[in-house]
Amino acid sequence: MPESTNLIMNIKGSFSLILAILAASVTFAQVPKRLYFIEKVNIKELMKNAFPDIDKPQIASVAVELYSYKNGIKQDSLTLHADNLYTWKDSVAFRVNVPESYFADQKISLQPIYHLKKNGKKGNLPSYVVGNEQMVNPLLLKIKSNPSGAKVYLVPKLYWDRNPDFAKFKTDALFLYQVSEGVTTVTTYVQEYVYIAVFKYQDRFLTMPCTPNHLHKSDSLFVDFQH
Repeated sequence: MPESTNLIMNIKGSFSLILAILAASVTFAQVPKRLYFIEKVNIKELMKNAFPDIDKPQIASVAVELYSYKNGIKQDSLTLHADNLYTWKDSVAFRVNVPESYFADQKISLQPIYHLKKNGKKGNLPSYVVGNEQMVNPLLLKIKSNPSGAKVYLVPKLYWDRNPDFAKFKTDALFLYQVSEGVTTVTTYVQEYVYIAVFKYQDRFLTMPCTPNHLHKSDSLFVDFQH
């Protein structure tokens, strides 16, 4: 067989392999699940020992070390970038998108790595402080409405209370908190926090508090647009 023919066959074979890998990637693609990390912490106290030269420490960004457990032993870790960062005098809150596969074991933990600002600039890699590890116990929440087909947004109350745009149902504020699995009836993972659930059906909005807890591994939420 001519050498040029072998080359063409090799190229076709390689291209077919690439297509197969891409197809497999699409097939097994997973929608990440949102987790929130909310911690009472005095930022200045946390950082003053490590960085005494920083007069007014600020957090520029947060990375998260995600751990999975099996039989109480850490099995694996993954470093993720956090977003939706909020800082107050005594609290830090952020969101992280976790691969769905980590929820299979049901026991995971998050440990924040706070990167600092110095002189108005984002801190270099050595300028960081490691926060406290926090266990996460994902809970299943089934969300229903009458009629079905409503969009749902789950906003942690800590965020809701600090941003008046949520209560005005502004789309640019709410869209980050939309339940990614779809419209009602829908099931999603949540944490043991107090949420404000916002339902949108056509042009109507309804809200209600949502307080999932570990005593009910599977909980439900329902609103009726007919009343």
